Amino acid sequence: MADSRSESIPTVYELFEDIIHRNFEKSNVSLSTPSNIDRLSVSCEPAYFNVETDEQSPYEEVAANVSNKDDRDMPCLTLRSWIISLLFTCLLSFVNQFFWYRTSPLFVGVLVAQLLSHLLGKIMAKVLPCRTFKVWRWSFCLNPGPFTIKEHCIITAMASAAGGTAYAIDVITIQRLFYKRSINYGIGILFVITSQTLGYGMAGIMRRFLVWPAAMIWPANLVSCALFRTLHSGNDDNIQEENNNSRWIMSRFRFFFLAFLCQFLWYWFPGYIFPILSLFSWICVIKPDNLLLSQLTGVSGLGLGSLELDWNAWVWFLGSPIIVPFWAQINIMIGFVVLAWIMTPAAYYTNLWGAKALPMVSTRVFTADGYYYDVKSVLNSQNRVNETAYKTYGEMRMTVIFAFSYGASFAAIAAVIVHTVLFNDIHAKLMPYYSEAPEWWYTILFVFAFVVAALVYHFGELMPWYFLFLAVASAFLFLLPTGIVLVVTNQGIGLNVITEFIAGVAIPGDPLANVTFKTYGYITQAQALTLISDLKLGHYMKIPPRAMFITQLVGTIIAGIINYATADYLMTTIPNICTERNLRWTCPNANTF
Repeated sequence: MADSRSESIPTVYELFEDIIHRNFEKSNVSLSTPSNIDRLSVSCEPAYFNVETDEQSPYEEVAANVSNKDDRDMPCLTLRSWIISLLFTCLLSFVNQFFWYRTSPLFVGVLVAQLLSHLLGKIMAKVLPCRTFKVWRWSFCLNPGPFTIKEHCIITAMASAAGGTAYAIDVITIQRLFYKRSINYGIGILFVITSQTLGYGMAGIMRRFLVWPAAMIWPANLVSCALFRTLHSGNDDNIQEENNNSRWIMSRFRFFFLAFLCQFLWYWFPGYIFPILSLFSWICVIKPDNLLLSQLTGVSGLGLGSLELDWNAWVWFLGSPIIVPFWAQINIMIGFVVLAWIMTPAAYYTNLWGAKALPMVSTRVFTADGYYYDVKSVLNSQNRVNETAYKTYGEMRMTVIFAFSYGASFAAIAAVIVHTVLFNDIHAKLMPYYSEAPEWWYTILFVFAFVVAALVYHFGELMPWYFLFLAVASAFLFLLPTGIVLVVTNQGIGLNVITEFIAGVAIPGDPLANVTFKTYGYITQAQALTLISDLKLGHYMKIPPRAMFITQLVGTIIAGIINYATADYLMTTIPNICTERNLRWTCPNANTF
């Protein structure tokens, strides 16, 4: 079940296997060029020099969206890009963390920053004076000329790294609100920052496998590249040439604007005017009192035959279908149909594991007779499991679909390792002009974050510090296999389930240690892939790797502080937050966590 490109997929794996045997290094494709461009200073009147070449990437998707030319003197890490980057880092980290506790969380994506930063950059290029000043050994120019595509890419990368919510915040929420244990403000901030930056050290090791090879495509980055080139099409000779030779009479920018306008106008209907359009079960309307129809076709059931006319509902879990390769979408669809529409109702209606006593679809845990499980009733004063109370109260039960999803997560982890075992382009030739971020940068960052994390474990009484070795080793073990799947299919495989299992075996009866172990085991791998993804974006856009490393690290640290401060403010000021008594602030993610 694949499209016409499926025959070329083994070539990717063969190339990757060959890369491993040859120990791929950038020197294999390097050119003899000067390396003084990687600087923080810019000139107000840069002398542009374009690298002209007709060579293209062997992959059609990359060749269509990524320019094979580079302007080596184009301003990149400028004062203007720093100001806009920090602005959106602060805004996105605050807004997303603020609404994270809401019953219906609102998430402002990096696309907002990508679009608005282009507007701000253009305004600053027109308004700011061309004035140069020096700070120690660096010189800065308020207005180095037109807002460039490389500045835009740097801004987007920082917003991408810092615009979400820190995973560790859920652990702090659980500890403070559910287990009634406070955490020192400094330890809390260090906990958030180290959990977010520990994976960056691993990213430096994996660059040779997941960034430099041409076969590592990263489909999501191609969309960003296409948008960058569309917004800056007036300065892109490749796009101008494509427009002249194309049968289309509409430019890329005009098409983007019309699509954006249509999307904006349509969203008012499912979002505000007719919310029923977002998720509509027309079968339930025929007979609303029928329990069987409600379970099989309802929005809160299996959703058979339901209609979704809201783009946000389509892309919330699996991402945009425009990005995911078609053959991967077919595999996802088959897996969903088998698990959700065949296995789940079969297990439920045959009363497997006493399933009929519970709802058909839910992520909560229950008692055997269908009531919500009160976890606090089986914990002692040290928040550890009381075996006697647990036997008296009864075992936890979960719905069949939740149990099957956990089983699928374990199967995916096993499959990704087997998949990896069984199974240089023009951009790599242009990038050696820029100095790489040396390995010792990543090594020092990793060692420092690891030591601080161990101290946080010890003094914060979150978990015995020596289990940090096991958590980080788990993340490192799965980083390469899950990375290979992500760069080809655009589908990430998280370690949240397997790390819960490892922690349950290694640290039994300690729920707080379990979620802490899960945080470092899962988010270390996830953050490493985030940085690697942005390094690949910089690779495509010809951004100096050192500039990409610095901006991502700074953005992540600032965002971590803002995430913690925002969460602390909400937990202090909002009464009954994360409980059923406050229906607007039920914290669905923390409860599931």
